[in-house]
Amino acid sequence: MEVDNNPASKHYWEVFYSEGKGRNEYEWYNVIFEDIREILLQYVNTGQNILQIGVGNSTILEQLLEDALCPQLVVHNIDISEVAVQQMVQRQHVKQHAAVKQAKAGCARIG
Repeated sequence: MEVDNNPASKHYWEVFYSEGKGRNEYEWYNVIFEDIREILLQYVNTGQNILQIGVGNSTILEQLLEDALCPQLVVHNIDISEVAVQQMVQRQHVKQHAAVKQAKAGCARIG
């Protein structure tokens, strides 16, 4: 793929997640779930629906789903990058998180 230095373009993110730093799991703020677990648990309730916009291939909310204190939580992930969405779909298939739903921006309605 050609170099695209414009983060406002879809192509930039396709390259980022297929060939760049985002090839594997990528956390934007270099935080791990354990660092923010207590904060998240203050604001998340059982049975809640969470919409994560621009999810990329982050695992933070997946780990929240795996946390014993968050049963019946439903996470909806959406991203402009088809590559990132496919990475998440494949990972969810392996982990079998029925409560995580993936969507490519502009192609699916959630809800």
